[in-house]
Order: sequence, then C-alpha cells, then structure tokens
Amino acid sequence: MSYGINEPEAPATKKQTFKIFTLGGGDVREQNLTRKEASDKIQEMLAVNGKAVDGGPAMDFETLWEEAKADGYVAGTDAIPTPMIVEGYEHEPVMGGACGFAWVNFSMKKGLGRKFGKWLIDNDHARKDDYYGGCTIWIGEHGQSMARKEAHAHAMAQTLQRAGIEDAHGMSRMD
Repeated sequence: MSYGINEPEAPATKKQTFKIFTLGGGDVREQNLTRKEASDKIQEMLAVNGKAVDGGPAMDFETLWEEAKADGYVAGTDAIPTPMIVEGYEHEPVMGGACGFAWVNFSMKKGLGRKFGKWLIDNDHARKDDYYGGCTIWIGEHGQSMARKEAHAHAMAQTLQRAGIEDAHGMSRMD
C-alpha cells in the first residue's frame, strides 16, 4: 500500500523506531532518522524478511536458494583438502582427504527462517530435522571429501546469514 508521509523531514516517530528495532535493525533512536528515512528502512527490512511491501514481490526464495547453492559449490570445489594416507595399504593417498558428511542447519521458529525453511522442505531441497531441530540442507556434492563438503556448507550458511537467516550454520562429521 502506497501512502504519503506526513512531514517527511520531521524526526522518525517512536512507532517507526520501534518497528525497525523489532525487525532486527537495532536501536536507531540516536541516528536522528527522518520519517522518510525510517519509512524507507522499514520497507527495505520487510522486503529482506520475505514480506511483500507496497504490493511488490516478497523475497524470491528460488533466487536465494540458487545463490546459496552456487556459493557453496564454488567454495567446496575451491577447497584444498589435506590428502589422507591410509597406513597398511600400498595405494596412493586419498587426495580428497578424510571422508565425511556436511549439512546446513537453521531454526524455523520465526521470521525468514520459518518461511524459507518451509519453502525448502515443500520443494524437496531440505528436510525438517528431528535431532537438531529446524531445517537441514544436506550437502551431497564433492564425493566423500569432508573438507570440501564443510567448505560448501559454511559458504552456503554465510549466504543465508547475509539474507537474514542469522542462525544458519554449517555442520559436519567424519565417516
């Protein structure tokens, strides 16, 4: 819904500064924002949190998913694992390093994590995790290399954090 701002150059209202705070923008009372600046900041934060603003589209989860996947894949491919030498065997070292698994996990309790997690699960990109809770994205690329899978998971989590899913984190375990 588009509307005019009454006295756009006047100081931001208490309601505006509280809305910014509740959306995760911190305490902005000392920043001396104008009503127009506060309104713009609120609209920007609502868009990042996956809510439609002024009839515009909500965050495109498909784009976020593709970006996170791409960032993870590049990080995993660029990772240089420490080769693993298996004693007692006369084979070449395992160049991919130790074998293991990795995944990304984040809470689905509220906000963008809840909406994006539901979208991932509904589109078969992730699963609801009964052990850790929240949403888990399994890293299936990079063969058995734990180092590459870890790099992939951590890069993917960083992309999700930048998008507003603050508790996204990469996890792993050795096989």
